[in-house]
Amino acid sequence: MAPTDGVLGGVILAGVIAFVLQYAINAATKRDITEITTQLERVKARYSKAVNISKAQADVEVEAYKQVWITMVDADAVLRDNLSFPRASPSVRELNQHRTALDSYSAMVDRWKPFYHATILDALDTVLDAMKKEYKTFEEQDEDVEGFRVRAHARAAVTSAIGDACATIRGRLAELTASGNPEAVPRSDPLTPAIPAP
Repeated sequence: MAPTDGVLGGVILAGVIAFVLQYAINAATKRDITEITTQLERVKARYSKAVNISKAQADVEVEAYKQVWITMVDADAVLRDNLSFPRASPSVRELNQHRTALDSYSAMVDRWKPFYHATILDALDTVLDAMKKEYKTFEEQDEDVEGFRVRAHARAAVTSAIGDACATIRGRLAELTASGNPEAVPRSDPLTPAIPAP
């Protein structure tokens, strides 16, 4: 065996070792890339699903606010129409209209209750309580000036509660928009019915 054979064998062996090492590194890198890609796809799928669920929940929540807003404004109009002065005691028809408006609002709040944010539900319950107190006042007060004042005070409490509820709904809609879900709030404001001034 010549001295050059040992050197040449060592170079070939070193080359083979370098090749095998580089091949192993490349294979490991490909496995790592595949594993990382798979993990990224899983995370992306989970995130996409969460975004879709969040958007669907926000859409339902917005629909609940639209429905209760319309019912609240309609009930307010009926209740306002039944408060006039001077007049005699409320008629059976007026009491029935009042009761129907109150029941309609109460049913709407109950129907959409699972979809309201807690702050909205508190505000809507405050409106319902004010409407119930107003109905009782409307039903029990005399037809004199003092009775009218008591009814007017109860009416003002309902108007104030409705205004607060509307402001709370607007705030919640702003939160939904700010949370990165602008699709949840329609471009044209469906909550445009204005509550008439007392």
